[in-house]
Amino acid sequence: MKQPHRYLIIAILFATRLTLNTAIRVIYPLLVWLAAAFVVDLQTVSLIVTIQLGTTFVGPIGGTLADRYGERRVMLLGLGLFCAGAATCLFAPQIGVLMVGHALIGASTGFYHTASHAYLSATTPYAVRGRILGLMESSWALAALLGVSGLVALVQRTQAVQLMYALLLGLGVVLLLAIWVGVPALHRSPTTAETPRMGMGAVLGQPVVLVLMGFLTGVMIAYEMVFVVYGAWLAQDFGASLAQLGWVFGMLGFVELGSSLAVVGLVDRIGKRRALLASFGLAGIAQIALVFTAGNWVGFLPVFLTMGVMSEFAIISAIILSSGLVQRARGTAIALGITALGIGRVIGSVLGPALFTTFGFTANGLVAGMLTLICVAIGWRVVREGDEASTPDPAAPPASASGVAAQGE
Repeated sequence: MKQPHRYLIIAILFATRLTLNTAIRVIYPLLVWLAAAFVVDLQTVSLIVTIQLGTTFVGPIGGTLADRYGERRVMLLGLGLFCAGAATCLFAPQIGVLMVGHALIGASTGFYHTASHAYLSATTPYAVRGRILGLMESSWALAALLGVSGLVALVQRTQAVQLMYALLLGLGVVLLLAIWVGVPALHRSPTTAETPRMGMGAVLGQPVVLVLMGFLTGVMIAYEMVFVVYGAWLAQDFGASLAQLGWVFGMLGFVELGSSLAVVGLVDRIGKRRALLASFGLAGIAQIALVFTAGNWVGFLPVFLTMGVMSEFAIISAIILSSGLVQRARGTAIALGITALGIGRVIGSVLGPALFTTFGFTANGLVAGMLTLICVAIGWRVVREGDEASTPDPAAPPASASGVAAQGE
């Protein structure tokens, strides 16, 4: 049977990531609207973000499962959870049920993103991996540019979220079937005494993995402390409407898309580690500068968008860097890197609203910026690239322009 074209496989994986990322990101500009609709305060509705991010911690489980049973199976598991989450949100009568639905959506990304990264990493040499993973990560930006802005406009027009979740559910079902039919499983090299597969404990025992996880946790605490409350800040200090919040989110998606495409062209050339640290450093400076733009749209937009560009560039660089840390457990290493990003965001999603409601946005921006710059300063000394940066993986199947090695599952 003829194997699907490689570009068709990439298109299916990209469309799936775009849909899942849209479901994750759409909650941010809708927080104020949801608080009013369900008659709860900002801190309560922000728990949706915390719970959604918290369930992405299944990523290491997904990575281990992908290493052991195959990436395709774990991607299908992730899509199944996404459909269940979207259906739960569609029929949610109260905020607690909506939280359960978004918990399932968060878990779905923990499984799917880890497995899809491992799938593509296994078929792309490390030296040029930034191109393909950077392209895939542009789905995060497009989710804001196309998906979120469109869904926010839909909610504003209908004054309800049911149609939004119905659309997400329908897309989830279609994409699950597309992966089932159009994405083959990879050939898995047998484990030998010389090249045994590494378990979770062994991967966590690698200093290069632990150092990167610690760094990413710190910078993402700072990242989320700003992003979780910027919508409420704009509504409070700028008098922004829901339509304006959707417009800002769309602008953010546009510049993040440019950042993702820059990763495709630059990260492999300048180095994953250097790209990671430099871009987070610039993001930290922007976080501090943001506090001086209160009430001033002209000052706010360029600083906020710069912060978004640099953060996106850094996050994608981190994922690419993690894909080369441990050759014999690529899926697990990627999952741990993504989990560290999630841990930081969960902590930041709790600290951010607390700081904002107590001290105002100035505290969020200053604390976030200082934390980011401290982490970057430490990172210049301790963050390193892994073994795959200099050694090709003999077990990896060759990348091709026309197909992907496959086997039945």
